[in-house]
Amino acid sequence: ADEYYDRYCDVLPDLSKETLYTKNEKTFLFAASAHPVNGLEELLHAWNICEHGNWRLRIAATDGVQYLSRYRKTVKLLKLADVEFAVCKSSQDLEIEYAKCDCFVYPSFNEYDGATVVNALAYGKPCIASKFTPWRILPLKKSSTA
Repeated sequence: ADEYYDRYCDVLPDLSKETLYTKNEKTFLFAASAHPVNGLEELLHAWNICEHGNWRLRIAATDGVQYLSRYRKTVKLLKLADVEFAVCKSSQDLEIEYAKCDCFVYPSFNEYDGATVVNALAYGKPCIASKFTPWRILPLKKSSTA
């Protein structure tokens, strides 16, 4: 598996380092398969036209890492300085990502990995999900902690 990740991924950050997340920044996290059906290309184009202040976008691929080079090209073309890439090789990597983010985003065109939104909600993170998944009902439900 490591050979597979090394083949498709350039220099990836060490997810265990605390320096990945600073208190001055807020992080939108996408943590799921990088497969095109999950809307990453569209997310990057939306990110390009939005004002996002001190927010950054972190894309943590859990699968489909062969597609990351495509998204890196888009980031370079759009000159997005506040987009980062990582690969979650273990559940511990994924736990770190969920725990440290401020908001989870899942722009999928199709329900591909239903656990992603559930996991983010389990960490108490607000979620932005596309209307093409069962998660479109999220805004209609009130939180039991609110």
